[in-house]
Amino acid sequence: MQGIIEDILDLVRGRFAVSIPLSAQATNLGDVCRAVIDESRLARPERAMTLDANGDVSGCWDAGKLGRVVSNLIGNAVDHSPNSPVHVRVSDRGDQVALEVHNEGRPIDPQVLPVLFEPFRRGETSHNGLGLGLHIVREIVRAHHGSVEVRSTAAEGTTFMVMLPRENLGRNRGLREVG
Repeated sequence: MQGIIEDILDLVRGRFAVSIPLSAQATNLGDVCRAVIDESRLARPERAMTLDANGDVSGCWDAGKLGRVVSNLIGNAVDHSPNSPVHVRVSDRGDQVALEVHNEGRPIDPQVLPVLFEPFRRGETSHNGLGLGLHIVREIVRAHHGSVEVRSTAAEGTTFMVMLPRENLGRNRGLREVG
């Protein structure tokens, strides 16, 4: 219930151009991903999920909010690829850190791709969601001054890629730092 309330609050903040509040602190994105995968495995022990973390994957971010990003992306990958493993990769890209979540399920309809991150958009195989998950992902990533994109083809599967600048957001970008 708390997660749904937080999603709705973040939706409203995003709609009214109010930034999602962040509690930026030193965070290792590999550790965040590992914790989310461990939790996901408890809920879905039959599903194969892998994590590959390469290089320095730390930065100044809101670990809780990024946990929601990772959880939403993994949840979607699991729901939309019932018979394939979900691969999570976190890698050092210099001034940025990349997060990729990949599955080999059915590709996303090319007509849906342009509106995929809009609120209340649900895929044809959605599982009881409100259609806010990917919108919330985009808004949290934007609050961190990052970007998110998706590639989806029948030959390669679906990959969501998040790019996060690792600089101190609180000092350099005027965001509120709590802690």
